Amino acid sequence: MDSSTAAMEEATDLNQNNFQKRTAQPPPPTKFLGIEFAPLHIPFRRRLETLVVFFAVIEFILGYLAVLFLAYVFFTSYWYLALAYSAWLYIDRDTPRRGTRDIVPRISAC
Repeated sequence: MDSSTAAMEEATDLNQNNFQKRTAQPPPPTKFLGIEFAPLHIPFRRRLETLVVFFAVIEFILGYLAVLFLAYVFFTSYWYLALAYSAWLYIDRDTPRRGTRDIVPRISAC
């Protein structure tokens, strides 16, 4: 009887420990200079996903700023540079589809 009672008490203790582990609150976020950083237990893959989203948003914003800057340059004394760059963009618009600029003509195998 004593061994079965001890085994039951041990099982009860294990269940209580598992329950406490499952219901434990995550550690508070790290604060440094008033900025709350993500907790350290977040997986590295999730951190990389967040970094990729950050760079995608920055790239999107910088793209629009570049277009606005080009439009602004048209109204300055450097309008000829904006015109030359716009002409290059128009002439070079098929390059991504072709995969090259063909600076030196290709020699096709006959």
